[in-house]
Amino acid sequence: LSVSYSPAFKGPLPSPSVQITIEDAASGDYPEFSVKNVDGFTVVIKDSGGNPVERVIDYQAKGFGRKNTSVI
Repeated sequence: LSVSYSPAFKGPLPSPSVQITIEDAASGDYPEFSVKNVDGFTVVIKDSGGNPVERVIDYQAKGFGRKNTSVI
């Protein structure tokens, strides 16, 4: 699952804090981030054996400011 923040956060660098809650998780399920930065994140939910599984998640991202993309 890839999530892009709109607008992107200004900080903190390298990434805002991301909290993941897995709905109806099985014992041993865990999130594995492959990307996590001020623009967004990519996460795969894995089971206790390390295999990707399909789950519904809730997430909360906490950062500050807006990333300035314009050049003055």
